[in-house]
Amino acid sequence: MDLQVLSIAKSTVSKMGTLFSNSCPPFPGVTPPTRRVHSVMAAASAAGTPKVVFASSCHASGLYDVDRVSNVDPSWPARPCCPYGVSKVYGETVGRYFAERTDLRVVNLRIGLAWTRPLGALGLQVWLSPDDMAALFTAAVRADIRYGTYFAASANTRLTWDLTPGMRDLGFFPKDNAEDLAHETDLSIEGPECYRGAV
Repeated sequence: MDLQVLSIAKSTVSKMGTLFSNSCPPFPGVTPPTRRVHSVMAAASAAGTPKVVFASSCHASGLYDVDRVSNVDPSWPARPCCPYGVSKVYGETVGRYFAERTDLRVVNLRIGLAWTRPLGALGLQVWLSPDDMAALFTAAVRADIRYGTYFAASANTRLTWDLTPGMRDLGFFPKDNAEDLAHETDLSIEGPECYRGAV
């Protein structure tokens, strides 16, 4: 289905109470479909869908992690670490546009590493467990907010992001901690290239 075609997008979302949107995974050589994000938001607004939960990414603020900044607040200026992160910032901004100009509500979730268990040193920092992810998306759907951007991670000991905005606005209180699995985590697994200096 080509969601760049607005009429098709409208028919897709016409009966949805909440729409979950994700532009694309960060595969090398894949151009993020930024036009698709706008089409989805426009279709949701036109169809009267109350809310879009946009699956953003830690790559939208990845340079804070690269620079080892602590207590990073999601309200700080975005600092994408790669083109994929740039596409996610675009999606968040499109969401703000529709939230401020229409009745659409938008929640952006900057998701860390969402795997069944943490992978590598970065995973111990930004892991989002399956249970916490389910709880977070449920909270995002139920939250009564017009627009917001939040980090999506478990309660990891090594986390450098501030999760309190999500606790306050969404009622999301993560339960899992990657540190509990540190003894069985392969630290030789490297993080994404953009976290290691690649542009």
